Amino acid sequence: MVWYIIAVVMVAGSTEPNYKMNNALQFKNLTICNEYRKRYSKGLEESLRRNFPEIQTANIQCIDHDSAMLLQDEMLRKERK
Repeated sequence: MVWYIIAVVMVAGSTEPNYKMNNALQFKNLTICNEYRKRYSKGLEESLRRNFPEIQTANIQCIDHDSAMLLQDEMLRKERK
């Protein structure tokens, strides 16, 4: 299974979390993903905040491919409403 790094973020004025995922970073398993996340957490968060300065809080974690696709589908449904 493929794993990705995802950031669950909150922006000022919003009550719903937003999700940011870099599809270019793919890992073979959760252990490798978590090791990368822990090693580069500071750089990941700095890059996230540099690209999205409106972010108030961010929680960076690993997510498997199937869960990421479900999350993406849910986000698309909400946008259509």
